[in-house]
Formats: sequence, C-alpha cells, structure tokens
Amino acid sequence: TLFPYTTLFRSFVSAQDTYHCPDGWYWQEHHGRGHCFMFSMEQVNKMDSEILCASHGGFLLELDHPGLNYWVKSMLLDKYTPDKQDRAAAAAGVPWGNLFWMGAVTKEHHSDHVNGDWLWPHANVSAEWFDWGEHEPNDFHSQNCMTYLEYRNVIWQDFRDYFWNDSDCKEDVAHYICVKECADCPDRKSVV
Repeated sequence: TLFPYTTLFRSFVSAQDTYHCPDGWYWQEHHGRGHCFMFSMEQVNKMDSEILCASHGGFLLELDHPGLNYWVKSMLLDKYTPDKQDRAAAAAGVPWGNLFWMGAVTKEHHSDHVNGDWLWPHANVSAEWFDWGEHEPNDFHSQNCMTYLEYRNVIWQDFRDYFWNDSDCKEDVAHYICVKECADCPDRKSVV
C-alpha cells in the first residue's frame, strides 16, 4: 500500500505562503513553476466547485505528475482529520470518508478493469496515469467526474490515505481543491 509513501511525503508539505499566494492558499512548486492551492471546507456539487474556483481566478485541481498527487494527498492527510462521527463510521466497516472534487471528467463507460478516457479540461489533455482506490473506478450510475476519496484502515483508524474515485457530477457533493498560477513567482525555467 501507499501508507509509507504518504508518510514520507508529509515531510515535503509546504506551509501556507502568503508571500506568493493569497491568505488561505498554499504554495507548491512543480515543473519549475509555483502554483497556489486552496482546499475547501465547504461541500458543493461539481458545477458549483468549478464556479467557486473560477471566482478565485483558478480551476479545479489537475494533476500532471505523481509527485504533485503525493503532495496533495499529504496536504489532505494533514488538514482533514476524521471527527468522531467519521471514526464511528470506520468502526462500523465503512472504508471511506471525505471527498474532494478534482477537475478530471469522462464521457465513456469505465470500470475497475477499464480506466476509460479521462480528460483534464483546463489543460485539455487526457490523464496518462491513475491512482484509483480499491474497486475504482466503478461507474456506479454514470459517475463521470473525479474526486479524491478518503480510505481508512478499519482496525487501525489512524492509517488513512486518499485515492482517486469516480463520482456523480450532479448528485454528489464534496469539498474541492482549486489551483491557480502564482502571479509573482519566478519562472525557474527562464533563469540562466
């Protein structure tokens, strides 16, 4: 499992950086460019999450490499601790918890044997790798949008991780993760 890897990447979690990002946003650099990330506390449907991210000058999270995926997962583990109600659900055998909207969408049927063709709409590129949770994606009643889903060990409830999950774009509600370019960050690719 990825529990040891997620713990390793917790050490790389960036602190809130109000110099490069607005209050409530977190800075992270990848591919030589800085980006700002916001992790919402409210839960809304997918369309509302897109509108809310756009109102902040951003878009829903899109992942272009596994390192960024691990950074986001470590932030989620650090920021979203299950409350007593979540722990009770885990004790009852429910292996999931918090959901967070990501930007990826698909129009194709998919299953845990067939990933389907998932698109990152802001970048207009197909997802080339996946980090699905167990038995995901399952396309239960046409789940064509992507979320992070919290998984917990039923016995050792402090062992948690987040994996990708397909969700219903209209009916499901979830937290959301916005990303936007860092306006004042230096572009390290242009530095000689």
